[in-house]
Amino acid sequence: MRNITDITSRLTETHQQPQRPRISMQERTMDIARTQRETLLSLESIIAHPRALTRTSGTWRPPSKKLPAVADCPPLTVSLQRLRLGHTAKDIIRTSGEIRQPAFLISARFSSPQGHPVEAEWAQGWVRALLSGAASFDIHELLGESSPTLCWVTNRHLEPLRSPGALFDAAHAA
Repeated sequence: MRNITDITSRLTETHQQPQRPRISMQERTMDIARTQRETLLSLESIIAHPRALTRTSGTWRPPSKKLPAVADCPPLTVSLQRLRLGHTAKDIIRTSGEIRQPAFLISARFSSPQGHPVEAEWAQGWVRALLSGAASFDIHELLGESSPTLCWVTNRHLEPLRSPGALFDAAHAA
């Protein structure tokens, strides 16, 4: 796990796809926010919808949304899920200095409809655009996943909160 909230774009070439010109994380995020308002509103609705709340049923699958190509990002698919935080996680967040009441962990897993590897920078641009109007918060990337998976903690109104990276290290180790 790593906190990506303050990371600037790191460029890596991991696969062969038609190359789009590289742009900065800020430009990517602003382009997504400016041109994809309807898509971002749709993602917010999915997160708030009861179907996004994780179920224990073996047949439950998180809702997903196809994302159009934008900026230097190819078309992607994002799966969104919302998990209720337990008392231990809430205590860890509160002791790290967050004064707002934590309630949910939101997880966004990005994949390519064509089966190509997805660069973390593309996923980060979408999540930063989605959360751009929020106050202070942290976005975390789960390392070791087959596709970029970004997580953040919210209150019951789904407003992103500050959260320590140790919360995700402990959850991943468990």
